Amino acid sequence: MKYKLVKGVLFAMLSITLACKKDKATDPTDLEIIAPTPIGVANGPKTSKEIGPNGGLIETAEGITISIPVGALDKSTVITVEPISTTNPAGVGQSFRLLPHGTKFAKPIEMTFSYAAVANSIPLVEGLTVSYQDDQGIWRVEGNTRTNATEQTITVVTDHFSDWVPMKWLDLIPGNAQLEVGKSLTLKAVRYIQVDDEDFLVVPLVPSKVKDRPVIRPVALAQKHIIKWELGGPGELKANGNTATLVAPKSVASGSGAAVSLQVKSPGVTKRLLVSNISYLSDEYLMLRFNGGEWKHYYGALTNIQQKYNAITGMVNPGDEFVPLTIIWNKGEGSHAWTDIHEPNSFVEFQYAYSVDSDISHLYETAEENWVPSGGSLNIPKINKDGYTEGTFNLTSAGRWSKSQFMGTVRVEGKFKLKFRQF
Repeated sequence: MKYKLVKGVLFAMLSITLACKKDKATDPTDLEIIAPTPIGVANGPKTSKEIGPNGGLIETAEGITISIPVGALDKSTVITVEPISTTNPAGVGQSFRLLPHGTKFAKPIEMTFSYAAVANSIPLVEGLTVSYQDDQGIWRVEGNTRTNATEQTITVVTDHFSDWVPMKWLDLIPGNAQLEVGKSLTLKAVRYIQVDDEDFLVVPLVPSKVKDRPVIRPVALAQKHIIKWELGGPGELKANGNTATLVAPKSVASGSGAAVSLQVKSPGVTKRLLVSNISYLSDEYLMLRFNGGEWKHYYGALTNIQQKYNAITGMVNPGDEFVPLTIIWNKGEGSHAWTDIHEPNSFVEFQYAYSVDSDISHLYETAEENWVPSGGSLNIPKINKDGYTEGTFNLTSAGRWSKSQFMGTVRVEGKFKLKFRQF
């Protein structure tokens, strides 16, 4: 079956389904909107293995294991796993395309996903499930899952291949955030599953009641599921139903923070807490994260070198000789796309070094072995040479390299507020 690109923008107002039933406690603007999303694009190497009627196992370095039992296939088939970008609005971590697309199995198979790399972005492990994208581009909840919190994996039982990704059906928005001293942030409890009656939404889910339900844009969780909000750490928290406002202290060290938790109703005596981790930012900071994972803080500097180009550098500790993060550009202020290699008159470049021979670059390698720049940009509205300069950067497909060998791509996000220093 050929893939067709779903036309329109994510959650466009065309081809949507509006659920009319609403809970009295939800915001009147919270409508259950179902819309197709674009299919993901490849962002890593394929893994293939021939498996026959006797069954078999296929594992990948990107964090998925597929177990096919005896009798699931009636003939030898080349099974392929391809990492792709995540288009599920509630998706967590890496998505995968399983080929041949649309394969139906005579017996149920098991797929196990690792969520270890994004564990810090999951507010409640019991709020995880697994989803697939149907032929209309709609993401749907499979429902038949089990979670191993010790090994940080989630396993789904299914009978077909498609595009798959773990997802949060229950969430705190934002799940992780940075908050500058003295400022405030509003958190909201939401769900991503279409429902007819919220009574069955308990933690953990009842698989038979959510199987194949569409994934929707985030909708406020009904008041009847909420027990109480709590704050662990400095700051002030003001709760109001399914939302709460956190006010940061007026003075705090950058990187320190607090945990906001929401206790939700669950059968039995086990306490279920949605948790959002908030990192407080001082007057100066530099941070980045990979593939939506945990934000990492660095000691940063913004400089102009020889009156020719600007540079942002980041170190783990002040005074370190090893500088993992470097961004250089000679275009001044504004929003700048990453440039091709060897553009001496107009360049915007990014490099993050894990070690002396392993790094992430703004360049990645195509199937034709050409080096091309990642999508995304460096964004600096204004350089303030007498105070703090703020900005962001993102790379949609930064290249991962080890000993000069291309190892796939990674998504990078960053933000900074730094004093300008002239050298």
